[in-house]
Amino acid sequence: MVVKGEAITLTCAVDEPGRPEATKFIWKRGGHVVNDVQSFNWTIDPVTLETEANISCVAINEVDEGLPDFINIQVIGE
Repeated sequence: MVVKGEAITLTCAVDEPGRPEATKFIWKRGGHVVNDVQSFNWTIDPVTLETEANISCVAINEVDEGLPDFINIQVIGE
């Protein structure tokens, strides 16, 4: 759980970064691609109620993409 108005940094914790190692990461929030984030970490600042969703990431290299990592974000606030 994260608090509304604070920041959260998500890390794409995939088991295998690939060979060659992944150079790009695709993040999805609620099944929709987040186009402006392609790095290993994603900082959401500030957290809003819209942040609450199932978030996934997948590592991609020049050969293929790996298995996704998932987290369900719950936002608490006033």
